[in-house]
Amino acid sequence: MEYIARLGEIVHEAAAPALLICTVLGLINCFFGLRLLKMWVSMIGFGIGMTGGYMLGMHFGNTIAIAVICALIGGILLATLAYCIYRWGIFLLCFLMGTAVCYLLIHPTSSGSFFVCLMAGAGVGALALKFVEPVIIISTSLQGGIMAGTCIGNLLHAGEKWMGYALGVLFAILGILIQWLGWRRRLRDEEMEENTFQEDGIDDTIEER
Repeated sequence: MEYIARLGEIVHEAAAPALLICTVLGLINCFFGLRLLKMWVSMIGFGIGMTGGYMLGMHFGNTIAIAVICALIGGILLATLAYCIYRWGIFLLCFLMGTAVCYLLIHPTSSGSFFVCLMAGAGVGALALKFVEPVIIISTSLQGGIMAGTCIGNLLHAGEKWMGYALGVLFAILGILIQWLGWRRRLRDEEMEENTFQEDGIDDTIEER
């Protein structure tokens, strides 16, 4: 009984730092998801590759050292692949974001409800292949905002869950607005640079003539 009580104390003590870290990561993803897209894609690829490499290393090598080496090799290879094959990485990222948002909203308690989350994630990933920037902005803002809001609600020991969700929706709206305005500003800057380059090219051609 003392061991169980001590274990409960350790979990309780570790909960606050974990919630704080999740809050910071959620806010970063909420407001800078599009700018950090390639980093997130590479990190997800590294995590999946490392997990697969570790499992293969343990299966064939049957030692921790070999499993760790295989995990590192698999992580580096898949992170590089995800970074280079951009569209595959975008689908994977948005699939995970969509699944996470659905999970945070419905809290699946059965295999059927968890399958619904997976299908929602697959739908978001498919949409991202056609509408890359808008889907990434919306999905990262929703996922990061809701995660940060619920974590802050737990940190403040809010009795009602709706308070955390309300804060998460507020973060998500702000994140979508900020990311959208930043994306549109970058598009305008790129169009201006392209127009300037074309005008310079026309001027050079006229001078040569």
